[in-house]
Amino acid sequence: MSHATVRPSRASPNPAAQRASGQRDRPTGHISDVALASATERAVREVAGVTDLSPGLATPVATYGPGQRVTGIAIHHPAAEEVIFEVHVILSEAHCIMGSADADADAKDDAPAHDASAVVEREVSGTGPITEIAGRIRDVVGDTVRSVAPLGRVRVDVFIDDLR
Repeated sequence: MSHATVRPSRASPNPAAQRASGQRDRPTGHISDVALASATERAVREVAGVTDLSPGLATPVATYGPGQRVTGIAIHHPAAEEVIFEVHVILSEAHCIMGSADADADAKDDAPAHDASAVVEREVSGTGPITEIAGRIRDVVGDTVRSVAPLGRVRVDVFIDDLR
């Protein structure tokens, strides 16, 4: 008895199978998630105040590819032409304190730079050093993604996992 020859089907792929494998709603010819995550990682490491990327706190955060892993960056594709970058970082505590001291000097504030309530107040108002670093990370990731791949909507969620 001879073995049957298996030929690839010309039918369109099953959308349910694509969703289950994480391949849904991606344009053909797109750049791989690992390449995007690698470019993003290099750019984020250059942001002043970023000490390292974090592997996540409760669950591992990474982008995986064939024989590769980019720790600290997760990429999600919730819909066609929409990409969400989840960036987990560890910041330099000294850089954040220096940013607070600079803000104190600029504002001629009576509170010392190491006063936790003054730092928290600036963060809540959106003018603190951690908020500024997160904003720079968002800008750098957006610029990097636009230079590497023409994607639709890009959202960047920054998670500050630790200060060292």
